[in-house]
Amino acid sequence: MVTDGRLARRFLLMVLAVLSILSIALEGCAVVRPGRNQAQLVPTPIPTPSGSNRPTTVVQRGAVIQTIKGTGRIQSQEEATLYFTQSARLRRRYVDVNDAVKAGALLAEIDTADLRKQINEQTIQVSIAELRLAQVIEKSSAAADLAGATAALARAEADYRRALRDLEVLQSGPTEADVAAASQQLAVAQARLTQAENDPARRSGPTESELRAAELEVARQRALLWGEQGARDAICGSDRGPACEAVEARLLNFHANVRAAEEALARLKVGAPAGDREVADWNVESARAAVKAAETRLVEIKAGPKAQDVLAAMKMVESAQAGTQAARAAYDRQVAQASQGETNILIERKNVELVRLALGELERQLGAAILKAPFDGLVTQSEGREGDVLPAFKPAVTVANPKAYRLAIDVSANDAAKLALGQQATVVLAALPTEKYEGKVVKVPTLLASTDVQGGRGRGGTVHIDFKMPRAPELGALANVAIAVQKKEDILVVPSRFIRVQGTRRFVRLAETGRRLPEVDVEVGIADEENTEIVRGLTEGQRVVQP
Repeated sequence: MVTDGRLARRFLLMVLAVLSILSIALEGCAVVRPGRNQAQLVPTPIPTPSGSNRPTTVVQRGAVIQTIKGTGRIQSQEEATLYFTQSARLRRRYVDVNDAVKAGALLAEIDTADLRKQINEQTIQVSIAELRLAQVIEKSSAAADLAGATAALARAEADYRRALRDLEVLQSGPTEADVAAASQQLAVAQARLTQAENDPARRSGPTESELRAAELEVARQRALLWGEQGARDAICGSDRGPACEAVEARLLNFHANVRAAEEALARLKVGAPAGDREVADWNVESARAAVKAAETRLVEIKAGPKAQDVLAAMKMVESAQAGTQAARAAYDRQVAQASQGETNILIERKNVELVRLALGELERQLGAAILKAPFDGLVTQSEGREGDVLPAFKPAVTVANPKAYRLAIDVSANDAAKLALGQQATVVLAALPTEKYEGKVVKVPTLLASTDVQGGRGRGGTVHIDFKMPRAPELGALANVAIAVQKKEDILVVPSRFIRVQGTRRFVRLAETGRRLPEVDVEVGIADEENTEIVRGLTEGQRVVQP
């Protein structure tokens, strides 16, 4: 490929050659005057490229910080655009642009005379619907009747199952388990009779063996008490802690056992009072009656059921079955009636829900007829004059928080691809050109937002920069920003002005002695405002010439 320098030199040589030819031709055609010497024409020498009079620089190592620059405006991070949800006439506007407002402050209000009339009418409709529902519920006793019929059916079915079970027991006859159970009841009754007959209260006084046994029990309990007291003395003499408390608690039980044994011995010596003897005799009679009843029951079980008992059980089953059928028929009637009554109640309930929903919607619209500030801030937009008709959902008032600010700039799709969250940025406000503030990228365009999917063309997006300054800037103020998207250190760099570009080719001329300056193709990396990274083609210390 022929470079721009070579083309220039060739063009210069061609011009000089043409001039030389013309000069020779003119000389051949000229008339030589007598007495004058004819002069020889000398062609102009062709200049040779030289870098002696051009600036040079040395390829050296350094750092390059690639940045994206742009101009944006200060925006609020907290901004609310408020609107009315219905078209109506603006009744009152309470704020203007640049007014400071507090959270909950009134901003604007639309006329609600027609809406209040609709609310009053709908409130009456709700009352009417509730009265109709109350009347239907009052007239309908199906719920209570159905509950009674359900309970009656459950009782009838339980009686029928019990009658069937009793009949089955009678018809199957006694089982071994029934005989064994009756025999066990008889044995228990006989044991209780023997115990009642041997009650000491029925005698006039204790026997010698009973007295001896009671005296031995007193002696035994006292011995146990003394042993426990010795243990208490041994433990508590050296330590009054938890172990001592535990042994003293046990000692109380031993004292109680001694008193109980002594009282039992005293009662034996005194003898049972007359009242105790009467009770003991009555216990004996009661135990004898229980033994007789148990003997009779055992005999009946062994003999099997009687015919009249089986017949009575059958009649009981028939009666219970008829009662169940009657209860089920009554239940079915109540279910049908309850179904109709519940349908009417359900219809009226739904009607109440409908009119309440309509009233709630009107009340919601009434609440939305007043715009209030959602937070402390500054009014940045206020549309409409009092009396104007504002369309629904058209922005009416915008409130922004000036203390929560950020810088928003628009970038191209190419620059958007280089951005990432957290990248450092330098912000300079147009109103304060000598002040610089450090910030960082907090929001970048998404791939979908920064690319035209249908056309395949990049269309960029908006980048948000957070930064801090002593005093909050005015919303809408202009600011310049430089975002550091990439930084490389200890790399080969040359000033960008020393690199020549021809199409996709990048090359430099080396500062060497000779008629022609050698050209070297280079591969470049990132670049900043002054320098460009040299990836391949040059070495450190080489000197290049500025074009």
